[in-house]
Amino acid sequence: MIIVNSDDSPTKDLKWLVLLDEFEEALRESQETAAFEADALRRFGPEQLQILLMLKELYETDLAGFISHRDATVALTNAQTNHKPAEAGTFPKQFGRFKILDKIGAGGNGIVLLAFDPQLNREVALKIPRTDASISDDMDRRFLREGRAAAALTHPNIIPVYEAGKIEEGRYILSAYCAGPNLAMWISRRCEQGLVNDPRQVAEWVAQLVEASEYAHRQGVVHRDLKPSNIMLEPDSSTPNSGEYAYLPRITDFGIAKFIAADSSVTQTGAILGTPQYMAPEQAAGRTKDVDESSDIYALGVVLYELLVGKPPILGETVLETLQKVVSEEPPSLRKQRPEIPRELAVICLKCLEKTPAQRYATAGDLAADLRRFLRGDPILARGQGTLRKTVHWVNRRKFSGVSVLMGAVAVAVLVFAVAWFVMPRGAVTVAAGNGTIPSDPQVLREDQYYSDVKRAGEIWADSYFRIKDQPNTSTAMQELLERHLPQDGQSDLRGFEWHYLWKLAHPQDYAPPPVLLTSFDAHAHEDDNLNNIYFIRFSPDSRSFATAGSDGLVHIWDAASGKCLQTLKGHSNEVNCVTFSADGSRVATASDDNTVIIWNAESGKEIGTFSGHSTMVVGVAFSPLTSDVVSADDDGILKVWNVDSFKERYSIQAHRGRIEAVEYSKDGRWLVTASRDSTAIVWDTTNYQSENTCRYGTSVRSAVFTHDSGHVAYCGDSGDVRFDRVENGNRWISLVGQQEDTAQAIRISPDDQSMASVGSNGPIYLWDLPTQSITHVIENAGVTFWGMDFSPDGRLFVAGDSAGRVRIWDISAGFHRTKLSAKPLGLQCMAISPDSRFLALGQHTGTRYPPQARGGWQIWDITAEIPRLVHEETGDSIYSLAFSPDGEHLALGGLAQDSGKGIVRIVDLQMFDQQSKFGIGDGVPLQLAFSADNRRLLVGSNEWEDDLNAISLWDLAASRRLDYKSLGHFSMHGENLQTPISSDGKWVATNSGPNLIVPLGRKGFLQTSRLNIPITATALGFSSNGRTIALGLKRGEIALWDYLNNQEIEILQGGFSTYRSVKFSPDGNSIVASASDDSAIRLWRMRHWEALLSLPIPGGRSSFQHLLFSPDGKTIIAAGWPGRVELWNHANWREVVRTEPSNIFLWRID
Repeated sequence: MIIVNSDDSPTKDLKWLVLLDEFEEALRESQETAAFEADALRRFGPEQLQILLMLKELYETDLAGFISHRDATVALTNAQTNHKPAEAGTFPKQFGRFKILDKIGAGGNGIVLLAFDPQLNREVALKIPRTDASISDDMDRRFLREGRAAAALTHPNIIPVYEAGKIEEGRYILSAYCAGPNLAMWISRRCEQGLVNDPRQVAEWVAQLVEASEYAHRQGVVHRDLKPSNIMLEPDSSTPNSGEYAYLPRITDFGIAKFIAADSSVTQTGAILGTPQYMAPEQAAGRTKDVDESSDIYALGVVLYELLVGKPPILGETVLETLQKVVSEEPPSLRKQRPEIPRELAVICLKCLEKTPAQRYATAGDLAADLRRFLRGDPILARGQGTLRKTVHWVNRRKFSGVSVLMGAVAVAVLVFAVAWFVMPRGAVTVAAGNGTIPSDPQVLREDQYYSDVKRAGEIWADSYFRIKDQPNTSTAMQELLERHLPQDGQSDLRGFEWHYLWKLAHPQDYAPPPVLLTSFDAHAHEDDNLNNIYFIRFSPDSRSFATAGSDGLVHIWDAASGKCLQTLKGHSNEVNCVTFSADGSRVATASDDNTVIIWNAESGKEIGTFSGHSTMVVGVAFSPLTSDVVSADDDGILKVWNVDSFKERYSIQAHRGRIEAVEYSKDGRWLVTASRDSTAIVWDTTNYQSENTCRYGTSVRSAVFTHDSGHVAYCGDSGDVRFDRVENGNRWISLVGQQEDTAQAIRISPDDQSMASVGSNGPIYLWDLPTQSITHVIENAGVTFWGMDFSPDGRLFVAGDSAGRVRIWDISAGFHRTKLSAKPLGLQCMAISPDSRFLALGQHTGTRYPPQARGGWQIWDITAEIPRLVHEETGDSIYSLAFSPDGEHLALGGLAQDSGKGIVRIVDLQMFDQQSKFGIGDGVPLQLAFSADNRRLLVGSNEWEDDLNAISLWDLAASRRLDYKSLGHFSMHGENLQTPISSDGKWVATNSGPNLIVPLGRKGFLQTSRLNIPITATALGFSSNGRTIALGLKRGEIALWDYLNNQEIEILQGGFSTYRSVKFSPDGNSIVASASDDSAIRLWRMRHWEALLSLPIPGGRSSFQHLLFSPDGKTIIAAGWPGRVELWNHANWREVVRTEPSNIFLWRID
């Protein structure tokens, strides 16, 4: 039992404990304690006095005499929240302008009332000082500080404070009212019902709370009293799970919050500074100067622990005993209480509960990152306590003599040495590398250090992207790690794809040219400043023009290239709030404060008709891309659907309880979203205009848009953050927090869904990279307010209008921007890259082999151009396989003839794109093609559809003659993922049908076949360039490295979660890249180190990639999958993503 001040003398410890016991006895007997307090101050100092005063106040709230763990938990919680039924006359009926409706609860700092605010026209939570404490200067200062602390924070998981002030009746803090229970009530109810909580669900809740705490810490605020009763659960129907977990957790009560950089004098009065069982050891010991962000991390660990097992980790029978145990005792094992708790989550929790702050997570951001790793299924960074650490903890918890401690240390050392002796390979002189070899060679040590530093740099990026996006050129930690491996004179260059990729991530502005301002002009400028606001801007579908609407009641249509005004639409008698084009660009709709919507002819500028069905100002209007529907939304929350030709109303819906700020259709026309000041965004099914999902925001929602693939809805508002939810189930994808200093007023998403623009009511425009959730550029506002903005549909321009009536147009076609291609593949089936790494070939088909429905085509793209360029395209035959010849002069295409449905192979000359030869393979579908190293022969892997028979055949290209044929049997469903790669030296063929066969390749055919000694059928195969290694992707989320010359295992790579569909070596054989069927990243391993080194992010979350390429120059990684999504990683454009309809093409490049 150790509660000490800075002097850790054993004698002084004993005297302090004696004083504590005597003081607690006096409290139990209700005796005077002033003498004890004076003695504590004189003998032990102000920090120990503070503990006595804290105990005194706890006892005054009837906290003495705990009987059981649960009784203690409830008693300690009630002491701070005072959850008792409100009694008549215990609170005022009126407080200033606020009408008091009920009492919600009370804490150490004041009472919380449910009130109605006529100014905001809604129910609010009103906190006022306790009547018995309001006359205290210290309480007054603390109450003021709480208002300051909470009002400075805007986060979806923090209860927002609207205002804090002082009127004649006294001080008050006004915040949002949360109708749900607090977490303490929720836990108590679950325990009473004998229920246990889902570990993943509670981990998600705690992750959100940790992210909110991280945000508060970055604003300079430490809560210091995080506990279940200070966490409100707001009902949230958008939560993917129903029932008990359908809540959004939100932190409240910053009554004892500490400003990190502020003077701490306010906390020296001896008032309660936390709740014992949730206090960090430094807090329980009264070391207030040591209470910082780490103390909040400890408290969040306690909350996670309690959610997992139903009780806090440490709880004594009295307050004093609880404080002493918090300081001196380790928490019981979680998994011994609930074995089904995932080990990784238990490790995360116990790391939060370390006694020493330095051994906890360094920041709340680090903790949040580990929780997110756990939730994604990625390996966590925290490590459990080994035997040695547990022994050290055991020693440190006990007071031994110097001799005893020395003897214990010697014993531990002997034990560790003995264990090491028996497990270490004989002759070892240093720590073994990942493959069991001993790195004694300097080059090997260099490679190990390279692996370690690059892996850490990738982790920093994944965990701390917000630090880089806030200050893009100050990613110091990443730079320092990577700079160590810039090759020096005489050194070999170890840098691979992974180094260059991370280097670009650490220097985003060096490789992302800023938007180029093309022109700016006065569009709505008037002498009267009230008429200057440009509220809304939208491009025409062909990107050639855009329309602006403003407070002057006018709408202008502008030529995007020249800035010339093409039309001025005059017809509204008040401000115009919204303007939009129809899907074909022939009509324009405008919505106005004059309660009308007008439809115009876009070319002539003439009015077609007026819809006058609204009784108040119309805020938004949108055309359906599929039907003749038009929707309009007004200030009363009414949504109207009407026919654009007849102007007859089809539906009138009371969609929201307040003003609708935005309305927009998804690009496929299936969905409609409305955003409102009633704190919700609603997704509607347009077949009958019934609500599908409700996204609850907590404060007014100002803008809502769909991604162009119609898969996600993004919305933002007064909380300042932008949230992305999946349309199909309402699940949260990402939340971009804290970039707007105030309200997030508007958002727009680029046509490829890879970039986003956001703007606040008084701030600059932020341009985001959505795959990495980082800011690429900031467009400063220079004293004006930006309102309307839009991306051109061709992805080349960005336009914005401001409060001074001025329009600016930027070229954003370079750098981080992604280009939308005009080609429309039918469904991607295969791809290949040319030997010079310049050209990417894509093969497509409709998904059926029977004419006339069977059709397809192929394309060739120049991917080295600044904007990838379509070089050639043909349609007709269904294409199932592609291969470039080693000399780069020919392309082989395998597929089904459009007219007959029979299997064919064509050889095309790439100079003129002329067909040089063509041969049929009968009923087989050519699923795999590979040229021999001498360009003369072609390997064809095929599947005979009717018999489901796989085979490989070898063809002489000069004679279009089959040299050899080998049946592989019935080992896959219609050749699904059949793979038949050829080794780089042209001497070996491997196939996963057989299963796992390795076939020597002679000049005229196949030689003696052998089977690899691996019991699991591979789902992916890839040869290394070293002439002896093959990688096999397995269904269980592993990759086997195999020596095929000696038919023996080299290593098993870990890091995946599901079936690997493709695996490839880098050209130098030093790296492996692989993709799984249901995963959120493309993973890269470095040879000799058997943990994944780097993960390349996949925009939009989990996807299935059947095809993967490493370009021959080692500078591009390409991934593709059905129905046509292709991603290419390369650092020239850092992370360029190119899309085709209806699919995506992405490039990751590094040159």
